[in-house]
Amino acid sequence: MLILLTLFVSSRAALVNFSEVFLLASTAFALAVWIVRGGRIIKAAMAYILVTLLWLSYLAAAGHQVSYMTWAGHFIRIMLAIFVLMTVREPLERMVRWITRLSLCAVVLYAAGLLAPPLFRFAFEATPAVFRFFGGTVVDGVLTSGWPRANWFFYTFSPERLNQNHGFMWEPAAFAMMAAIALWVRISSGYFRFDRNNLILMAAIASTVSTTGMIALIFSLGWILLKRQGIGLLLMLYLAPVMALM
Repeated sequence: MLILLTLFVSSRAALVNFSEVFLLASTAFALAVWIVRGGRIIKAAMAYILVTLLWLSYLAAAGHQVSYMTWAGHFIRIMLAIFVLMTVREPLERMVRWITRLSLCAVVLYAAGLLAPPLFRFAFEATPAVFRFFGGTVVDGVLTSGWPRANWFFYTFSPERLNQNHGFMWEPAAFAMMAAIALWVRISSGYFRFDRNNLILMAAIASTVSTTGMIALIFSLGWILLKRQGIGLLLMLYLAPVMALM
């Protein structure tokens, strides 16, 4: 429950129009669970909090590079993660399992959107306005590079970007990195096979059609092939496109 809640907070899409309230409520809930379960303290986590607090405070004060609202938001997010880390057993393994489940859901919905685009338009229009967002970047007071999205916690529907899988995150590249992190944790734990979970995560990364995702996927494939087949097959894989162009 806490891992899933943390992922939704990290998505920056779930309850996007109530993000501050959602963050504070989630952190308060994680704190309460931590206290109820005995308040276990990890010294390394406490040291990390102290260093982060000092660093963010320095950035907020020196040259006003970071506003105090930004400082508070970053610090509260870190506290949420720390409370979860000190409460949940095997947090990395649980995080990977939830990301894999959400990735499977995302791949299925992404395929459905490609096969029947009206479904995504219907899902977007059926979503209450408070759960929709446009996003983008503010440049000189003008919002640019935005596109309409609607978040249902487990998936973000974007009828204007059907070719890119947003998953449960606010944009495709962010979803690619979440799936890549889960894949790298599995690979680091010794799962070098092309098993079901690895294939789900690879499919999720590929479906984002983002530069970040493609780099992460190439790196992941190279890591697996290097561990399973050695340097020979890895070189053949990466040199084949170059040789084909010669």
